[in-house]
Amino acid sequence: MVFNSSSAFDENSVRYKTYFFTAGYDFIMNHSIKIKPSFLLKYEKESMAQTDLNSWLTYKDKIGAGLSYRSSDALVFLLSFQASRQLSMGYSYDRNFNKLSSYNSGSQEIVITYDFKYIIKASSPRLF
Repeated sequence: MVFNSSSAFDENSVRYKTYFFTAGYDFIMNHSIKIKPSFLLKYEKESMAQTDLNSWLTYKDKIGAGLSYRSSDALVFLLSFQASRQLSMGYSYDRNFNKLSSYNSGSQEIVITYDFKYIIKASSPRLF
């Protein structure tokens, strides 16, 4: 298969590059509750910019719930649970408001994360 220089697979083509800008902040309300508002700006040269506005609430760094709005396109509901320092689980429901909404009732996602690089800091039982 051959691609010409204007193909989407051309690494040097500025036409197909996507730029992301994101920022957020953790507001610590008390020893149990944190609120993290954030946003994401996605820009491609030949399409409209897309903005995600997000808000995330965590309780005791174990349970989380969030809401995200994607520039006139979707509303996303998020849940998470930190089972241990290495294991976390999440669920999201994405409800579209574009032309596709008449053909589907949204999408769902389940995420399970396990951190294999977790290191336990423990002192050696050796005395010498």
